[in-house]
Parts: sequence; C-alpha cells; structure tokens
Amino acid sequence: MGLLGSYSRLVGPAVLLGAAIPVLLWTSAPAAMSAETARHGTTVAAQNARRALSPARRAARAIAAINARFEHCFEVASSGPGKLPGTCHGEAVQAYEALLRPAPQKPFDKFLLHLFDPLYWYLTHGEEAEAYENVVTGSQMDLARMRAAILTGADRRAPRARRGRPSLDSLFRKVPDIPLEDRKHVGRDLRLEWVRVRNADCAAYPVPRCAVRLDAALAQMLDGVLNDK
Repeated sequence: MGLLGSYSRLVGPAVLLGAAIPVLLWTSAPAAMSAETARHGTTVAAQNARRALSPARRAARAIAAINARFEHCFEVASSGPGKLPGTCHGEAVQAYEALLRPAPQKPFDKFLLHLFDPLYWYLTHGEEAEAYENVVTGSQMDLARMRAAILTGADRRAPRARRGRPSLDSLFRKVPDIPLEDRKHVGRDLRLEWVRVRNADCAAYPVPRCAVRLDAALAQMLDGVLNDK
C-alpha cells in the first residue's frame, strides 16, 4: 500500500456526534404546572445564556468537546482491535475544521495530505511502522486544533514565535525529499503551499497577528516531529 493510501486508511471519514434536545412535558395539575413552569424558565434562561456567549467562547467550548470525544475514541481504539487510532485523529481534524466553515478547508486538507509522506519518511526512512503513522496523524490533529483556536479566537494564547525555537523556514529545509516517489524540493513546495493556506485563512478570519501565530503553530508541530525523534 502506498503512503497516501495508508494516510487515507488511517484518517477515514468523520462522524460528528449529535445532541438530544429535551422536550418539556406539561401536566394539568397546578403543582406540576408550577414546577414545570419553573423548569421551563430555567431552560429558557440557560438558552439565553448560551446565546449571550461570544463566538470565541462558543468555539472554545466546542473545541473542548471535540478534545473529549477524541480522548474517548483514542482510548477505545487503543484498547483492542477494530478502530485505528489514526482514524480518531482524522475525525478530530474534520471536527475542528467544521468550526471554521464556510471558509474553504480543501487547501488545508491537501496540505496535510502532502505533508504526511515526507514526515513519515523522515521518521521511518521508508519502512512501514504504524506507531509512526500515529505520530504524524497526531501531530496533524494538533495543528488543526491550534489553527481552529487561533482563527476562531477561542485561545488568544495560541502559539507565538519564541526565541530558541527553530524558525519555520529552517524546519521546512529539514523536510526530506522522497526518493521512492521521485519527489524533490519537497520542503520548498510545502512552504509555498502553506503560505497559500495561511493567507486564505487570515483573509477569512482577520484575527490579530494571524499569519505570525499560524506560522508559530506549524513550527511547533514540525519541531515536535522533526526534532523529537
């Protein structure tokens, strides 16, 4: 199986969980009516409070819920045969992306796809190793989470460039070519692709220091894979 086929097998389609909406049942008894009225008032107050939340706070809650679903998915997948851990990563990536619609996600998805092979090659030198597949898909999930947090304003403490951390350009230069696929200048091509993704994201979500913070998020992700072997 080729590396791109391996990536598709790992991440799979996303299945987002729905939420049940409670329906209040009314009775004719005065006491029951009074209790139900109070509960109804509480429900309305809670709904109004949710509506009053800023978009950034709503996004932060949504990201926390996605994180929790991923943790459960990964625990189940790691405990026995069946679902692959990488599938949990893929579902989480798509859930984070859903928070950013209607901004286009295809450029980011393609970037992740094109990034998978060289990072996997760097870790394995072309050998197949499921553990390293999970390292790469897990790092891509982390990038998707940081990207969603930055663009929605959910986490204003999202990564910033720091002294002592390798620059994004130096990390791209470390991304290897792939001899078996005759792919050359991979790091340079990925750098150009990332700039297009980043610029489109910042045009759709003009948050403060958008480009700098997205670059810092990607640098953190790449540094974790390329320098933590």
